[in-house]
Amino acid sequence: MNKYSTEQMYLEMAYVAARQSQDPHRQVGAIIVKGNQILAYGFNGTPTGYPNNDCKDLEGKTYPHVVHAEINAIAKAAEHGVSTKGATMYSTTVPCIECAKAILQAGITTVIYSEDYNKCEEGKALLEIMPIAFKQVDAFSEFKRKVFGLADDVRFM
Repeated sequence: MNKYSTEQMYLEMAYVAARQSQDPHRQVGAIIVKGNQILAYGFNGTPTGYPNNDCKDLEGKTYPHVVHAEINAIAKAAEHGVSTKGATMYSTTVPCIECAKAILQAGITTVIYSEDYNKCEEGKALLEIMPIAFKQVDAFSEFKRKVFGLADDVRFM
């Protein structure tokens, strides 16, 4: 029996959270953890209470009201009065610039992500120059095979 690292375990949980997304093209999940306690999770989707769960228009473009997974997780923590200061965020995808700014403002001090995304270069650049721990971990070959039945070269979308 293989023992997973804590990083891998929380990243896997972020992938499970991503499965809640109704986006037909890209599901993203994020988990906020502090002291081995999960504080909040989020996935990309419409705001709470929105009349439908549609994330894309007829041309396949993401609606502007869609909330990103990282901001969704931060907002859920705030809604419940939970401080994210000094916490770690695990995300399936590198944060975009807006999510990166929110992460920094929320006091999150470590960001661990799995997949790069070409629309998130500005967010990645910001987090790389800030005094936080920021790294990419690709530890999902086994997880993708076992849980999702995917080949190693298939990206989770």
